[in-house]
Amino acid sequence: MSSKEVPVVSPVEFAHTLQQQQRQQAAAASSSSQHQPHQIHVQHNMQQQPVQQQQQQQQQLLTDLVAGMVTSGIYTSLTYPVHRVKILLQTQDANPRILSGKVPRYSFVHSFGRLAKEQGVLGLWRGNTPYLLRHVPSISMSFAFKDAFREAMPRYDAAASPFSALAANAAAGAAAGALSLALVYPFEFATIRLAADLGSGGADRQFGNGMLSAWRQAMRAGGPLSCYQGFGVAVASMAAYKALYFGLYDTAKNLLLHEDGRRLEVTPTALLGRTALAASTTFMAASITYPLDIIRKRLVVDVGSDPSSRQYNGRFKAAVQRIYAREGLKGFYRFYSYDMVFRLGGGVLLVGYDLLRSQGTKRREAAATLAAAVAEADCAVALTAPAPPALFAAETSQQR
Repeated sequence: MSSKEVPVVSPVEFAHTLQQQQRQQAAAASSSSQHQPHQIHVQHNMQQQPVQQQQQQQQQLLTDLVAGMVTSGIYTSLTYPVHRVKILLQTQDANPRILSGKVPRYSFVHSFGRLAKEQGVLGLWRGNTPYLLRHVPSISMSFAFKDAFREAMPRYDAAASPFSALAANAAAGAAAGALSLALVYPFEFATIRLAADLGSGGADRQFGNGMLSAWRQAMRAGGPLSCYQGFGVAVASMAAYKALYFGLYDTAKNLLLHEDGRRLEVTPTALLGRTALAASTTFMAASITYPLDIIRKRLVVDVGSDPSSRQYNGRFKAAVQRIYAREGLKGFYRFYSYDMVFRLGGGVLLVGYDLLRSQGTKRREAAATLAAAVAEADCAVALTAPAPPALFAAETSQQR
């Protein structure tokens, strides 16, 4: 019966083999600890992605607000005298001083010079403060709210489903216009009254010497909610206007220019086409909703008159019937031809807003790309870094 020989291992060889096994285990532990921080970093990044997306949405909303405020603020400040004359001409048939013959009627050609003579040059800017406080935030909020509402709605391809895209854009625009007007309507109320005021100053003023006095006068006569007189007609007019203003422009822009407002082609031809499209949609929206604009402004002026001289008593139906009976259809389009010329500025606002918003989006995307590249480079360095030299130092010490 043969027996197998058991190999004899010298103590030196046994110690050397044991030392190699210890080195292999230490190297494996070191590699695991080297990769563990990177794995934790990747998991942390994955957990942070929803938070980062929410922060990006907040930054987008802030950019939309700033873009809208810059473009609307500049345009509003330059054109307010025209807006004041517009309100004056639209409401003079509801002003008791005009109806009684105490003050002669105004015409567009002579309005600017006559107002400057009767009320001073600064009289052309009467009501400018509440108008800025109303118009600039309202425009910027309507742009930002429209984008927020649109993001919450289903997205439709304008080429494949043009009517669905138009309905979604119009609904977002209407909701944005109604919400923004509700927040700033007291400023709109004060603007109309101050712009329609024919007094030269002091006690001769019809609706007070400023925004606060106009509010106080209205609240003394009708209570705290009197600054929202005419709001029902105003919100209907604004919702319809913004539905057409944004709905037609955004849908036509996606359908004809193949743009979504985030990446725009900045060339003379592209800018000209975009401006023509914006002007056309603005003209159409303003033309359809113009009668409502006339009615709401006359109601605001009428309720500020003495009860004995009021024509409409704050009622929409009475205003429509009285205007049509006395002035015909043209009564609903007072100052229309001149207003349409200046309404082209609304098209400039659309284009200017798109350009500013596109630039803001590009800057954020560039910053995000740079941050991602830096993070990727850090990960690559962490993965390719050599093992720590502590193990080799221990081996050298043992050999010595």
